[in-house]
Amino acid sequence: MQILSPEQIRARFPQFRCQDAETGVYDSWAGYIVSDRAVADLAMMARERGVEIREETPVKEVAEGSTGVEVNIDVGTELFDRMIVASGVWMNRLLPQVGRCLKVTRQQIAYFEPTNP
Repeated sequence: MQILSPEQIRARFPQFRCQDAETGVYDSWAGYIVSDRAVADLAMMARERGVEIREETPVKEVAEGSTGVEVNIDVGTELFDRMIVASGVWMNRLLPQVGRCLKVTRQQIAYFEPTNP
């Protein structure tokens, strides 16, 4: 990993606009992951290892119980020994004790192909 000065950024990556007070971090191992494909692959791997994934199952409440995690869904409450919550922007409603500590931001990604790389 390399820390780049604004001058180094401009020389190495002229396609990016860099302000004088900015610093760059270059990591030759960095890359891009197609998020929907990555999630699908992780779900497939988890299912192959016996993990139960319940898609399209709205969760009304999650609470820590004396013997595990209590999850309230439309058909009642179920108990699990552990759970992963991937609720995105709905975290505030699902887990208010955690959600109020989060600031949700919207990020937009744009890709440009230079005419002369």
